[in-house]
Amino acid sequence: MNDTALQLSPITLDRRLMVGGTDYQVTAFPADDCRIDLCIVSSDRDGQVISELSAGLSPGDLINVTAVLTSTLAGLIAMTQPPPPH
Repeated sequence: MNDTALQLSPITLDRRLMVGGTDYQVTAFPADDCRIDLCIVSSDRDGQVISELSAGLSPGDLINVTAVLTSTLAGLIAMTQPPPPH
């Protein structure tokens, strides 16, 4: 999708996911500068915010940003998990 298409047909996403005991609220909507504002907030069962992530993304960069985040977060998971038992 190009910038003109984004302005003419704005994308709005509002999604809620429950994974285990964690509630994930994902919102994405067009910004004035032709980017997509993305916000992800996770909360525990008591409603306390665990994590927040927000960004302004160019529609043309979504594929590359997804690849970079996937790789980076997979590395962080590997670094922060306890070693497997022997």
